[in-house]
Amino acid sequence: MDKKEFRTLVSEEKLVERFSEIYKYDPEKVTHFKDGNENYTFLTEQNRVIRIYKPTNKLYKEIKKEINYLNYLNNKKVKVPKFLKSPKNKFVTRVEAGRYTFRAVQMSFLEGSHKRDLNLEELKSIGAELANFHRTSEKYKIFQSDEEEIRVFEDYYLEEDKIKEEDMDFYIRARDFNLKLGTDLKRIMIHGDFHPENILLKDHKVTGILDFDDMEVTTKVLDIAIFIWELFENAFGSENPLEKWNIDKESFLSSYLQETELSKEENDLILPLVNYRNYFIALWSNRIMNMNKEYDFEYFKKTEKLLNNI
Repeated sequence: MDKKEFRTLVSEEKLVERFSEIYKYDPEKVTHFKDGNENYTFLTEQNRVIRIYKPTNKLYKEIKKEINYLNYLNNKKVKVPKFLKSPKNKFVTRVEAGRYTFRAVQMSFLEGSHKRDLNLEELKSIGAELANFHRTSEKYKIFQSDEEEIRVFEDYYLEEDKIKEEDMDFYIRARDFNLKLGTDLKRIMIHGDFHPENILLKDHKVTGILDFDDMEVTTKVLDIAIFIWELFENAFGSENPLEKWNIDKESFLSSYLQETELSKEENDLILPLVNYRNYFIALWSNRIMNMNKEYDFEYFKKTEKLLNNI
């Protein structure tokens, strides 16, 4: 459900009025905050964050799973939001607005801002905080599968008649990418979308990690690879992108490895998973952004070529 569809369900004013009544806030002092792919977010005058899940986008059991996990992390001093109970002593509240039922949660507010052009001090802070998060997550009880494939899901496959002939080989490589993880490789609950837009910084230090909608049980290397791909994207427009990327990557990784370690198998997965992220974003962005026009793979083809020359 996109933003336009959401607005046809119920007005923002009606939604604010309903959840303010439930959580005992003044609707006149509630501001529309950052929206995610699966939710809408509001900030109250008491610095509480109210997240409204779009109908059908996230199951109740998935919301509860996120609540339990983040509150575990928060209690262990990982810099993530804490879920707070409503006046009726519930973590998840039903909000009736218009003809629809929404689910709402309340969270603590974390100070800081997002930044894409990161300096070395910030990269080191991010590396250390990710290591702390992974180290803590290793102690969280999960079900670990015996075998796993990392690939682009069929939901992101594209209409082949809209793909230019010169792009078809790239598309097939992205669509058919398949990386099997060995049974001995350790899995933990990871963030799943660890990039600058989901990290808060203040005074060059990490103050929060946000948006765990894509959390999953897999290798922690995927979080590392996602962030490294973002560093590559940021370096791409510089005079010497590989040089800048290597400097930024080493600052981030060296700080991470000071706090925790990677096995040889995990270390060997970093570049293949960075390449996977490039393929995933290539298909995801074209499916989302270019639904009604010809697909564009030029940036991703250049990135693939550079990554393959490392």
